[in-house]
Amino acid sequence: MNSKDISRTVEITPRDQNFSFADIETRDWLGGDTFRSLVFNALSITFPAGERFFIRSVKAFRGDVRDETLQSQVAGFMSQEAMHTREHVRYNQRLAEHGYRATLLHEETEARFAFAQKHTTDLQRLAATCALEHFTAILAEELLSEPDLLEGAREAYRDIWLWHAIEESEHKAVAFDVYQEVTGGKGYWLRVRTMLMVTLLFLHHMRRIFNVMLKDMGLGRSLRARLQLNWVLWGRPGLFRRMMLRWATYFRPGFHPWDHDNRKDVQEVEQSLAYAVQ
Repeated sequence: MNSKDISRTVEITPRDQNFSFADIETRDWLGGDTFRSLVFNALSITFPAGERFFIRSVKAFRGDVRDETLQSQVAGFMSQEAMHTREHVRYNQRLAEHGYRATLLHEETEARFAFAQKHTTDLQRLAATCALEHFTAILAEELLSEPDLLEGAREAYRDIWLWHAIEESEHKAVAFDVYQEVTGGKGYWLRVRTMLMVTLLFLHHMRRIFNVMLKDMGLGRSLRARLQLNWVLWGRPGLFRRMMLRWATYFRPGFHPWDHDNRKDVQEVEQSLAYAVQ
């Protein structure tokens, strides 16, 4: 079965879950590790604005989708992303209660997406969504296949990240398949140029978020703290380093998100979480 065929067999199931962080008094929820926790907290800051952008970008082409299965998947994608937005808003509110300038960073992220909304075409925004969905897909693949990344996490935070990863894996090809349909499979150069630009902008924005959050922790002037953070990102566990090979597959002319079939990991993790996310 080729990747496109796999894509059409995947059922995209919105799981309406509610996560509570109210009783977790520490922001270092990942095994008490300040910098591992910081990486995930910073990523969470970007999600509400990003996922609203994804929904708008795919919705703009909903009327152009002729494949009935893909139409159904678009509806599932939009529902899943809306729920992710809601839960990460709650997550980020807890970050604000822990002393992070989460509202400021959320507003800055919103402003970036608003600029893109104003100054790009519908197709360019869809291409950007495909690129960013590739980021979230490979992050999800890492979380589902490498349990050590969330080892020692407090239950509510572990569960939201795994729930999110399951659904990101399910819908990882939706925006891409819409893009392929509306471009007739001839949008390669726009797709890869957009990925390069999105990657640079993403890394720049993440640097801004890390800088603010380190200052909020009283570590803004600490060289040691910055080295420790970079070690978490690029050394060990090296979350960004581990994503690089999968990131690069996007540049193959025949790339499809389901070239990496992780349905088994999705199923296994969902079963392990059944008691927590029914």
